[in-house]
Amino acid sequence: MNWNPTLIAIIAVAALIIIALIAAGVRRSRTVALREHFGSEYQREVKQTGSRTAAEDRLIARAEEAKEFEIRSLTAVRRAPDDCGRRGRRVDS
Repeated sequence: MNWNPTLIAIIAVAALIIIALIAAGVRRSRTVALREHFGSEYQREVKQTGSRTAAEDRLIARAEEAKEFEIRSLTAVRRAPDDCGRRGRRVDS
C-alpha cells in the first residue's frame, strides 16, 4: 500500500472527526446524567454560573464531595427528639 500524503491527511481528518463525535457523545451523556441527578438545581447552577460547563464542573465537584460523607441510619429518637409526644397537636403562633 502506498502511503501518500493525501491518504494520510484523509485518515487523520477521519480520526479527528471520530474523536470529536465520541467527545460530544460523552459530554451529552454527562449532561443528561447530571440533569437527572440534580433536577432543578442543575438549571439554577447553569443560570448562576452563566456557563453549562462551569455549572457541570461545580455539580460534579459537589457530588464527589458528597461521596466522602459517612451516612448512617438514625434511630427514631435521634431523628426527631423534640417531636416526641407532640404529633397531632396544633401549634398556634
